[in-house]
Amino acid sequence: MTRGWNIAFMVVGLVFLLVAVPALHHHHFEFYDYFDRGWVSYISYLLLGAYFFLFGLIGLVRVKRGKQSD
Repeated sequence: MTRGWNIAFMVVGLVFLLVAVPALHHHHFEFYDYFDRGWVSYISYLLLGAYFFLFGLIGLVRVKRGKQSD
């Protein structure tokens, strides 16, 4: 992947984390999704955000070191 995609993954991960961490800090564990008519856990947002951020960060480090093959 290119450097731009890795930065995009990191930004998306940070957005997910910025949504999940304050909500979990205030003991809000779920929210109601009106489109799917069901409850969604903030813990899933936390895990997904951490995954996207680390995926982008590892990819960015590999691109800077020249180890990434496209």
